[in-house]
Amino acid sequence: MNARPRTSNSRRGAAVVVVVLILMAMQLVAVLVLGASAHESDQATRRIITTRAFFAAEAGATIAARNMRQGLDAPKSGTVLKLSGSTITFVGLPPGVKSGSVLVDGSADSATRRVRIDLDTEVR
Repeated sequence: MNARPRTSNSRRGAAVVVVVLILMAMQLVAVLVLGASAHESDQATRRIITTRAFFAAEAGATIAARNMRQGLDAPKSGTVLKLSGSTITFVGLPPGVKSGSVLVDGSADSATRRVRIDLDTEVR
C-alpha cells in the first residue's frame, strides 16, 4: 500500500495553524498601531484649535491695547469680531482710561482661551 505517514499530514496542519496565528498577531499589531495614530491625530488637531483660540485672544488684546495707547476708542465690552475660523470677544476693558486690565476671549471651534493684559500707559 501507498499510505502516507501521518507525521507529514500533521506537520502540514501544524504549519497552517502557525501561519494563521502569525497572521492574526500581525493584524492585531496593525489595529493597535492605527488606533494609536488616530489618537495622536486627534491630539494634534486639538492643539491646533487651542493655538488658534489663543492667537485670536492675543490679537484682540493687542487691538484693544493699541487703541487705548493711541487714544482711540477701544472696542466696548461684549464686542465680537469674527475672523476666518476664530472669534474674538472683548470681555473686560477699562472704560475711557489708558490703564487697567484688558480681558479678551478667543475661540476657535470648541476651544476657548482668555488673555489678560495689564496696561499702564499714563506718562509719569
